[in-house]
Amino acid sequence: KVPYATANYNNSSSNTRSSSISNNTFYNNMMARFQSSFKTSSIFRGIIVLVFGVLACILYYYYYYYYNHQGSDCRYSFGVYKGHQYRTTSMTIGQPKCWIESKWMRVQQHAVQLTSTSSVIPDWLWIDYHDRINVLVEAPSSSSSNNNNNKNQDGRQFYILEQTKYALEGRTSKAIIGGIIEPSEEPPVAAQREVEEEMHVTCQEFHFLGRFRTD
Repeated sequence: KVPYATANYNNSSSNTRSSSISNNTFYNNMMARFQSSFKTSSIFRGIIVLVFGVLACILYYYYYYYYNHQGSDCRYSFGVYKGHQYRTTSMTIGQPKCWIESKWMRVQQHAVQLTSTSSVIPDWLWIDYHDRINVLVEAPSSSSSNNNNNKNQDGRQFYILEQTKYALEGRTSKAIIGGIIEPSEEPPVAAQREVEEEMHVTCQEFHFLGRFRTD
């Protein structure tokens, strides 16, 4: 009976160890599957996020491109230029090709033939820019103040601006009032608007001094 009991005891211990090993193996297998599943799901989530990110970039690009190219035939557009575009029926050959534009200007490639016997220049770069005004503002009491001081009896005083501009590299420059004429805006209205915006004064009278090409 003792060996039988011992045998039973040994068998029980063996079964217990086998059961423990089986449980450990099952646990390890489950953990391995869980970790593998977690890694797979993490990779899958990463792929999904990447795909949606790429799609969002593509949609944003097309939206931005479409929004900025509405009504534009330029290759690159940062906004639609609505000012005057110059061309002539006698010297401009064919349809100009627009390369880049913004709401401020438009750069085009013209084909130009200066005379009927001259050769065609196919790469004449032309910049269209809004018409603009310049205003020299006279001080309201310049004549009377000069008379009172007995200095330069017929002299007149004018306001100018001291300003800095891009590419002046930290320096300032003296300038008179200047600005573009908005589409459908009359020059006197643009002149009055620019004076009020830049000098915060209102002119009572405007005198036309001429019209000139600046370039």
